[in-house]
Amino acid sequence: MNLPVPEVGDNWVYDVDVSMEGVNFTGEWTFEIKGEATVSGYEVYDISVEGSGTSSMEQYGIQDLDYTLDGFQYSRKSDFATVLMNMSFDMKVLGVTIIEMTMEMTYDPPLDEFDFPIKEGDVWSSTSTVTTTTTVEYLGIITTTTEETLTMDYECHLRETVTVTAGSFVNSYRIKETMPDGSYSYIYMSTQAGYVVKAEMFNSTGGSIGGMELKSYSYTPGDGGEGAVAGFDIMDYLWLIILIIVIVAVIVGVAAGVSRAKKKKMPPPEEAPPPEPGAPEPPPPPPE
Repeated sequence: MNLPVPEVGDNWVYDVDVSMEGVNFTGEWTFEIKGEATVSGYEVYDISVEGSGTSSMEQYGIQDLDYTLDGFQYSRKSDFATVLMNMSFDMKVLGVTIIEMTMEMTYDPPLDEFDFPIKEGDVWSSTSTVTTTTTVEYLGIITTTTEETLTMDYECHLRETVTVTAGSFVNSYRIKETMPDGSYSYIYMSTQAGYVVKAEMFNSTGGSIGGMELKSYSYTPGDGGEGAVAGFDIMDYLWLIILIIVIVAVIVGVAAGVSRAKKKKMPPPEEAPPPEPGAPEPPPPPPE
C-alpha cells in the first residue's frame, strides 16, 4: 500500500458494535476528508468524525442511553502521522443531556501509525508523547491534563477478501495493531475503498469486544493511485470512545450509588408521642 493522497469530500460510513465489561454501544459513524491546514508547524489533512447511537451500562442498571460524538483529527500530509485528535461526546436520557465530555490529545512527535509503503510481512512500531486534556460537564465542570509515552506495535499479516455491507473487497491488507496493555485490533484496509473496510477488537486475553464494518463510502483515488489508502487510524476513535463511555459509566454509577445511599440513610419520620395520662382529649378535626 502506498502513501495516500485523498480528495476533499472522500468519506466512509461505518456500523459500530462494541461490548466490553458491561458497557455496550452501537451506532453509525462517518469519517470525511474536510480539507487541509497548518497546525503546530505541520501541513495536515483535516479529517472529521460524526456519529450517534445507543449505549447501555448493565453493571449500573442503566439502559437506553443515546449518545452523539463530534470530532476531528489532524494528520500530517507527508506520512499521515497523527498530530492532534479532538472528540466531543454527550449522552442523553429521554432527550435530556446528562453528561458532556471533550477529550483532546496532542502527539509529540506526531504518531506515525502506518509506515507507508506497507507490504505483507512488515513489522514496525511508533512512539509519541501524548498530552490529553479532558473536560467533563456533570454537576459542574472538571478539567484534567495528563501526559504519557505511548508505543504502538504493528504487523501486516496477509491479504484476503473481506465482505461487508459496502461490498466485497479483494486483497484487503490485514494489519494487527497492539496497544500497550496487550489489547489489540485487526484492521482490514482496502485500496479499492481507499481506507478501512473492517476492524475487529480484542482484549488482552484474546476475547472479542466488537468492532466496526464499512456501510458505504465515496472515494476518489488521488495522486497516490489505486494502491493508496487513507492513513489515519480509525481504531483511535474506537478505543477513545470506549474510554469515554467507561468514564461516563463510572461517574454516573458513583452518582447513582451516592443517591441510593442517601435514601437508605434517611431516618423514618418520627411518630407523635402518646398523650400523657389524664391529659385532655385533642379537639376533633373541623367539619368538612
